[in-house]
Amino acid sequence: MVRGAHSLVAEMALAALVAIGCAGCMPGTLGSSHTTQEVANMSEEVTERDRAMARQLGAPDEVLSSLERGAWPSVTARENVRYAEAVEDHLSDRYGETFRATEVTLSRGVLAEADSVTCTVDSGPFAGATCRCTFFPGGAPQDGGSQWSDTYPYVRLHEEYEAAAEAAASSAFGDLPQGTWLCDAGMTERPYPEVENDVHDQGQSVSIPPDASLSVMGPYLDGHVWVYLSPECTLSEKDYSGRVSRMVEALRRTGLDIHWEAHKVTKPLDGASFAWEWADEAVRSGQHAWQQTGDLLGVG
Repeated sequence: MVRGAHSLVAEMALAALVAIGCAGCMPGTLGSSHTTQEVANMSEEVTERDRAMARQLGAPDEVLSSLERGAWPSVTARENVRYAEAVEDHLSDRYGETFRATEVTLSRGVLAEADSVTCTVDSGPFAGATCRCTFFPGGAPQDGGSQWSDTYPYVRLHEEYEAAAEAAASSAFGDLPQGTWLCDAGMTERPYPEVENDVHDQGQSVSIPPDASLSVMGPYLDGHVWVYLSPECTLSEKDYSGRVSRMVEALRRTGLDIHWEAHKVTKPLDGASFAWEWADEAVRSGQHAWQQTGDLLGVG
């Protein structure tokens, strides 16, 4: 039993080392850890691109020296480099822009989680933005596929998503005196799958076009819009409920998958500014009178 416990500790330590990305590219025994050909070429030949990518990722000197001699020092080093190259190519092929890998995170723990590569967008209207791509090199537990997902839909669409949500809130509350209401809207920054369950045809899958508009992608995205009414707002509860209903209908027309909330704060201002952080803290601490929340799926 003691020996087994030590083995588990060693495995956990190894998983932690691998998860930090190319900082885990330390020399070790070269071998095959799992099937990876679906995502990247894992040939043992060392190319100039491999050497350049290792430098780009900030690999340790001993890894760079080994690559200069034409040898991979470890499976982890090869996976870091080849996955970074594969993701750069995959994202470039999908979106028609240039991506530069900056960090690799390999999941080798007990739970089956996706590996990920973080990139900087190097061309196009979103140059300089960060994009994270996730994938299952050995096949996802659900279906055995790679399950490519990335945050580029967030990069492309979050401003439009948030503007649509804010406009829906403003259509219901925008005529109130300035300073008596606040709105916070945000699209969730997470990797969005290239293949989704079809919201229009249950049980079927649909491939999301790389240039899909917000009207097409709305049901496959997620985010929030929160409205806070100041304690100095003089709305009646009936007027409040009517305005919430109008906001929800406006949100429904956007076709977005979104979580919404509307709160009337009761905490006295006592000289404080009615700012988002103050209002959010008041609501989270229960100092509000009226509250309505809900979720829209972007369909129906």
